Amino acid sequence: MSHEMVEVSTVTDRREEGAFSRKFTRTASQQRSVIIEDSPPSPDINGENEKEAEVAEKRWKACLEKVSYSLLIFFCGMFITVDGFNKTGIPNTLWELVEPYSRIDSAKGVALLAVVILILSNVASNVPTVLLLGTRVAASAAAISHDSERKAWLILAWVSTVAGNLTLLGSAANLIVCEQARRAQFFGYNVSFWSHLRFGVPLTIVVTAIGLLIVTSY
Repeated sequence: MSHEMVEVSTVTDRREEGAFSRKFTRTASQQRSVIIEDSPPSPDINGENEKEAEVAEKRWKACLEKVSYSLLIFFCGMFITVDGFNKTGIPNTLWELVEPYSRIDSAKGVALLAVVILILSNVASNVPTVLLLGTRVAASAAAISHDSERKAWLILAWVSTVAGNLTLLGSAANLIVCEQARRAQFFGYNVSFWSHLRFGVPLTIVVTAIGLLIVTSY
């Protein structure tokens, strides 16, 4: 009797274990299917990389289209030319001829120095003018007095800056403005050399004279 009860109990336990195993397997399978259905689709990494590359390419192309290559070439050529011209010795020779008459200890000397700076700034632009005349003007004024050297730098800075208004070639900033005006999308305007000269000459002369009176009065 007891042996039969043990066998029945064993069979019952096996049936319960089998039912539990089937139920567990079915539940796990259902959970796995739910997870798979609810999970977002995996991103196409290669596709995203291609899109990012296309966007980056459009951006750098747009940037390169806005670069003014003519101005870059102009600046490169300007500094190369100035350095080469300075090594020829011609600037020293010309300055030795002009220097005795352009000392800033007299009104005539200041006026002549201003004319030299104005002319040279519009022939070679104002940045090369400062590079060529800076140390020479300072050395000439230092021979007079320490205060004269400071005044000479002020005169050179003022006249070379204002000289850029005389003609389009007087300052690189003028060329940049004209280039931007010409390339404007809706209101493009071409500033010619002569149209700029009409108001550039009288404006430069008046402003230069006023500034020199103020600078030399220190």
